[in-house]
Amino acid sequence: EVLLDAPGFAGEKVLDAFVLADHLAEQESAEEEDEPDDERGHGHREIAGGQDLVHRDDDVDVHLDERKAGAADVGPDAEDAGGPDGLVLPERLRIDARVREREDGRVGFNFPTTATQDGASYTFMFPMMLADFALWRDEAAWLRRRMPGLVHTMEGLRACENGDGLVANLPGWNFHDWTDWPGGSNGGCAEAAGTNAVNNLLYVYALKSAAAVADALGEREFAAAYRTRADRTSAAVVRMFWDEAKGLLSDDLGRRSYSEHAQSLALVLDALPPEKAARATEGLLARTDLVRTTVYFRHYLFEAYAKIGRGDLILKGLDLWRDYVAKGLTTAEEAPDTDRSESRSDCHAWSSHPLYHLHASVLGLRPSAPFFGAVRIAPSPGTLRRIRATTPTPRGDVVCSLDFENGEAHGRIVLPERLSGEFLWRGRRMELVPGVNDL
Repeated sequence: EVLLDAPGFAGEKVLDAFVLADHLAEQESAEEEDEPDDERGHGHREIAGGQDLVHRDDDVDVHLDERKAGAADVGPDAEDAGGPDGLVLPERLRIDARVREREDGRVGFNFPTTATQDGASYTFMFPMMLADFALWRDEAAWLRRRMPGLVHTMEGLRACENGDGLVANLPGWNFHDWTDWPGGSNGGCAEAAGTNAVNNLLYVYALKSAAAVADALGEREFAAAYRTRADRTSAAVVRMFWDEAKGLLSDDLGRRSYSEHAQSLALVLDALPPEKAARATEGLLARTDLVRTTVYFRHYLFEAYAKIGRGDLILKGLDLWRDYVAKGLTTAEEAPDTDRSESRSDCHAWSSHPLYHLHASVLGLRPSAPFFGAVRIAPSPGTLRRIRATTPTPRGDVVCSLDFENGEAHGRIVLPERLSGEFLWRGRRMELVPGVNDL
């Protein structure tokens, strides 16, 4: 049983967030039924409580002796800490003001700091966070004030395009993930220089996000221009990086590296034609030789799992967080702590995205119109037989009590006033109205 609640954090006015009230994720399988409930429950409550500390650090991130945050550190975390009600990060860091102060439109890695540390891969997160804000929050006036900074950033990124529409030789430290990239860590980059698929797919993500923001604000010409650029770059990624023999996108032009990162982003973005998407999905699920995502980038892997309806894999992927409990940690690490590498920090903002995915991907509750104008609930419960959840939205709490048995879904969904939507389950659709909806 997954019990989710949304009491907010005491004393944190800007963090109107949700925490797990009981279990991080309790998968009900025959093997687990004999485990003492208090043992597993205690461990999951330890991690859930630890998310309080993680969220408190999403604007002063704990890396060694540093007290500062990077945009990508809190991109996934903004969805969690702000949760379905929040996404408060841009408001807190005032990123847009700092963007407009810079001629190149890039977003600095960290804040507050007098030093400058840059990387285009972090700048991609700025439009992505604004697009999340446009969906999950009902604050059009605030978002409109960010539009000049967004346009400035997107023009700065366009200056990095080559003749194919791909971004290449990006300036700064273009971090992707603390994982075992071929040829060494390269500082967490899929490729330290040149052109790679991960950067370009993140660029497509940024362009599509900018288009979504422009659409939400009625800026149709900007939206159309960003989508045209996204389509051009997306087509170039497929043309330059698709490996027909392997049925995968390579990370680099030399076909030396293939990763969960590239396949996940391509699936989330609908970057591949249907036949290629099916092959990439098969490779993502079956191949054991892909470069693996770690804590941070697993957010996008979980997004891909949500896209293909594999909530069971999201729940299995939470084993990484269960390992934290086994190690005696009450907060989440920045990176894998192995015999070859260290965790870098033991309380990191980007490691808290399971809170988001339990609501948005396992329960499957997401806004289906800008400014949370409508809701769509499409559960992907995996082996779970029950979900009890209270999810905050700008229009009030959505309360779900769902049971799953023999391929059927039953229960009750209560929507706040001024919010309607739909419930999707295995090809069937039910309209949801404000108030009580019995399934």
